[in-house]
Amino acid sequence: MTRPTIALAALSLLFISSGCGAQMATEQVAHGAEGMMKMDPAGAKAGADDAWVVNASISLTVSSLDDTLKGLETTLAKHEGAITHIERQGHGNWERVQLTIRVAPTGLDPTMGWLRTQGTVGQERVEREEVSRQVMERAIALKTAKATLARLETLLQKADISVKEIISIEKEMTRLRGEIETHEGEQRWLKDRVSRSTLVVNLSHRPEMGFDPNAKFYLSGRGGLLLQGAQTTPGFGVSLYAPEAAAEFHLDADFFPAEGDEAERFILTIGGSSYSDFFGQGDRGFLNPYLGFRFGYANIDDHHFVFGAEAGLELFKHRYFLVDARIQGLGVVGKNGLEWMGIAGLGLGTVY
Repeated sequence: MTRPTIALAALSLLFISSGCGAQMATEQVAHGAEGMMKMDPAGAKAGADDAWVVNASISLTVSSLDDTLKGLETTLAKHEGAITHIERQGHGNWERVQLTIRVAPTGLDPTMGWLRTQGTVGQERVEREEVSRQVMERAIALKTAKATLARLETLLQKADISVKEIISIEKEMTRLRGEIETHEGEQRWLKDRVSRSTLVVNLSHRPEMGFDPNAKFYLSGRGGLLLQGAQTTPGFGVSLYAPEAAAEFHLDADFFPAEGDEAERFILTIGGSSYSDFFGQGDRGFLNPYLGFRFGYANIDDHHFVFGAEAGLELFKHRYFLVDARIQGLGVVGKNGLEWMGIAGLGLGTVY
């Protein structure tokens, strides 16, 4: 035989022997992959030859997104976990948060268990995939490729090798190096998937439902005196006040029963007032003075238009109660021209 023929025959025998070496490498590789294959997937019964990839997701509604995220970070720190991606959308009651979490397989169940206690679970999913065969096959392929590359490197060192054989061997070595890099990348990726479970968490905000009543208006009952000339007539009335600033708007209805030759009198007015900036602007709980105007209707023997001014003092003001004293000076326009009268009253109001 010629020298090139002998070299090519040797190279062919080397490739054939690498296939046989794959069977011998199986037992050697099994020991090297043992660390990866003993990973304990959440909820799965692991053995010496088991490798699992675990992916899970959970969706829940919580009362406070910020408190839940803070507590989740504390929980993950206890179980070798970390948030690898976070995305927030919306605002207020429509805010949503999506998280991607990588956590040790033994920490997946405790993490999901803690999340279940934080709100109402809408959806939950856990998928477990056994990849023991893939782990073994990739380890064998990598071991075989490295062994073949080592034999080619040894063969390349021979002194009697031709240029054609060198080119052929180096071409094969280049292919093997690419194959080794691919196997190593796949092995790292698979090892990461086995060593850490992936959990996707979808959080949405649930506003706390509480009872916080707001006053629509103050409703006040009042006792009063009608002052007309030298005559004083007792009576009573009711008022509706604005809830935020009682003096700024109010509707009054006053009734004074008939006495002697005098007919009963009914007065309906509407008006507005302003608080003094020098006396608390109406924000104090005691003694809030105000001044204002009024106009409306009066039935005093006939139909009349009334207008006038008022001065008042909120003796006590609370979220639910109001005690108010005031005096009004009213002009009554009727058949007899313009007449003047006064109304003084003390009222007690409550919210509605």
